[in-house]
Amino acid sequence: MRMEARASRFQSGSVVQKLLSTTILSLERARCYQPQSPVLPGIRPASGVISVNAERPESMTRQFRSFPFRWVLPSLQLLACFVVLWPVRNRLLVEAVQSIHSYAPAKARSERLQDSERVYILPSLTPEQQQELDARVKFAELRMKVPLLLNFPVLVAQLPYILLNPAKREWIPKGMFPATWRALSWPFAGLVFWWFSGRGIEALRAACRAVVHPRVGRMEATLAAVLFCFGLVALIGILTSTPDDRKNVQFLTLVAGAVLWGCLAAVTIVARFLQWRIPKRRVTPETPAGHLPG
Repeated sequence: MRMEARASRFQSGSVVQKLLSTTILSLERARCYQPQSPVLPGIRPASGVISVNAERPESMTRQFRSFPFRWVLPSLQLLACFVVLWPVRNRLLVEAVQSIHSYAPAKARSERLQDSERVYILPSLTPEQQQELDARVKFAELRMKVPLLLNFPVLVAQLPYILLNPAKREWIPKGMFPATWRALSWPFAGLVFWWFSGRGIEALRAACRAVVHPRVGRMEATLAAVLFCFGLVALIGILTSTPDDRKNVQFLTLVAGAVLWGCLAAVTIVARFLQWRIPKRRVTPETPAGHLPG
């Protein structure tokens, strides 16, 4: 009798252990797996049920690695301006020193002018030498236009000051030509705009993979829209310009800079639009099987 009672209790205990293990295993499977059902039009998914696909963009954002255009483009722009302006460095240095001396007190400035008064006798040049000198001067002026072309948004940022200034011109230090001031300051002032442009390229490359990184803000989108409008105006201006205008180096430089930054702004605008469309293309939370609206 005792043996039979022990056997019956052992059997009942093993049955209970099997039931508990089966229940725990089924609960773990139910937690790891959720049945997927097609989302029918007009059916609102149940609250509290989140699809696995809804977490995909965040994981893709963590795994996505983009080329650092925001740092490479400003560095390349600064390097390009340095290389182009290096042959005319003496001219830039002389005008910078003269501008610094122009802010000195009047007495010290007059004494410095008296000490530096000298008479230079220039030799006469042959027509060939004069032609060669004119070509060098023209080439040097073209080098001074490169910062204006690459950093056109700096001019756009100064438009409010230019319009409110009675002289209708940008601020320039004393004793310095406008081209020299632009060549010295615009490569550094344009770093911010090249950084924004690099972010736009990174955002476009990520948006093509349905990843919002980095997010294009409203300020960047507004600046891109303004530059894009200037690019369109420049295209219209070059199409309606006269032959004399097309020979003007300053005009061609402004048009080229506006077109260049209009194209870069278009990249940022497209990236902003794709980022706006990405949440709408994501898979919505799914409705569990058997749950239909009444």
